[in-house]
Amino acid sequence: MHILARRLAAVGVLAGAAAAAAAGEPAVPIRPFLDCAGSRAYHLHLLKSSGHDRTDELQKLEDQIQFYLQIAESLSQRTLRREFIEASESEKQNAEKVIKAGGSKAYLAYDADRQTQCASLVKRHQKEIMKAADKLYEGQAKR
Repeated sequence: MHILARRLAAVGVLAGAAAAAAAGEPAVPIRPFLDCAGSRAYHLHLLKSSGHDRTDELQKLEDQIQFYLQIAESLSQRTLRREFIEASESEKQNAEKVIKAGGSKAYLAYDADRQTQCASLVKRHQKEIMKAADKLYEGQAKR
């Protein structure tokens, strides 16, 4: 009986720790938003390295990168520089595989699909994003 009580106590401690850890993480996963920022960052890199000089398009991409990064940071309530770099590298590798397998046309189709996925992600989590942004701005206003 004593062993059973210790096991139940251990399970309770583990469950409490898991709940506390989960409470520190946002309800909406932040990685997809970081991936969207990374995808836009790689597209920006490709355009800049090709000599693309339409500043309006480049600025639009920079704004999109910042938009997705701000969403992720609002949801997590912290800075995500390291995570953004990791997501950007992952997105770069995915895009390079697409380019290697199918060329630039395949990449453009892949990029268009990523843009659609990212827009859907924002739409799907719109309420949570707004709550997180409000919470972030409230915290900044108190400072």
